[in-house]
Amino acid sequence: MRIDPSTICQFIGICDKDGKKIFEGDILHYWSEYCEEYLGRCVVKYGKFNCGCCDGVYGWYLEGGDIRDFNGNYPTDYEVCGNIYDHLELLEDVGR
Repeated sequence: MRIDPSTICQFIGICDKDGKKIFEGDILHYWSEYCEEYLGRCVVKYGKFNCGCCDGVYGWYLEGGDIRDFNGNYPTDYEVCGNIYDHLELLEDVGR
């Protein structure tokens, strides 16, 4: 199989709820662990973002949220369900 070098992404140093490594460009399912309600999908990105305590922070983040969500600081679970290169159909409900 031939790999397109422009689709190679960096491991962010965090795994999902099942222990699968999370990479930049991954699409994640997320839901509330309190009521098991499906909340939607988000994309893992790197760059400048705003969080509750300060603006203009650089680092790993979720579209519409702070990466701290992965560390259990918020009541959500994440699961890798694809990536932005191989699973374009999953982008339809990102951010919902």
